[in-house]
Amino acid sequence: MSDTIAATARVAALSDRLLTKNQVERMVSAENFDEAFRMLYDLSWAQDIDQESDFEQILENGLYDIKKSIQASELNDNLLKGLFLPFDLQNAKLSLAAFRQGKTYEEIRSDLSSLGFYERAMSFRILEGGYGDSFLQKSLQKAQKEEDIQEAEHQLDVAFFRVQGDALGQDNDEDLQDFFRLQVEKENVKKLVRTQEESIALLFPQEKAGEKKMSRIEAEQHLSFSSLKPFLQKGLVIAQNKTGLTAWEIELEVALIDQFFWKGKISPLSPLQIFLFLSLQLRNAEIIRSILVGKKNGFSQEEIRHMISPFLPFLTQ
Repeated sequence: MSDTIAATARVAALSDRLLTKNQVERMVSAENFDEAFRMLYDLSWAQDIDQESDFEQILENGLYDIKKSIQASELNDNLLKGLFLPFDLQNAKLSLAAFRQGKTYEEIRSDLSSLGFYERAMSFRILEGGYGDSFLQKSLQKAQKEEDIQEAEHQLDVAFFRVQGDALGQDNDEDLQDFFRLQVEKENVKKLVRTQEESIALLFPQEKAGEKKMSRIEAEQHLSFSSLKPFLQKGLVIAQNKTGLTAWEIELEVALIDQFFWKGKISPLSPLQIFLFLSLQLRNAEIIRSILVGKKNGFSQEEIRHMISPFLPFLTQ
């Protein structure tokens, strides 16, 4: 526990790298893309920035620097795995889809995240017949046998969420358990909204099977006890109209952070702080990306403010 507290305190010292409302307003108010881009010099996102740099790569490098700083804090492997496995899950799904399409690793490398617990090439290397971590290898080989890509991705969800839950459970921290529980509920809400099937397999990482198939009515009843229930109802309406799901998913992510953001304020030494810090840095990257994309495409300041509005409540002064 003392090691976790020390790691939490060390990561807390990085909070000055979070965006402030003033910095965001300056970028939004910039006259053009070049002026907004130059402001990256002041944000401590990455070293060696020049006007020819690709801002997407700058953001990726900045987030990777944060990952290295967290790793250097001597956080135990269970918490590191719990923190970074979601990015490995994303990489595994992208790699599997690309491999089935006959693409090479180099063709998808830039689409893969460098924030995983494992190196970004590992999933693709396993699919090519190479070796990797036993858990990753077993889960990918099982998913690879599924003909339907959605079922294959579901099998990856089951495997990854179970391992992430086991890793976080080792710390016996109630805040982290609540955080993970809500992450699972969020994924189950998304699964129910995305599918039109009459039966659906929801995730139950703490149970032996890891999943449970049920009717849509049963699934909705199960999720009716979740604090995310209002987003489920809204998502089902949006799915019927077949528009706006991306904005809905952003709202869902923000709602999850919001539930723990203020709780984290009164638990400054909880490892939850590290999870919140990374979540906020990811939101910060989205803010910067949205502003620069908006500037590049000639959006007005009001249009850009609307794009980034969901993330503004989490900015420091």
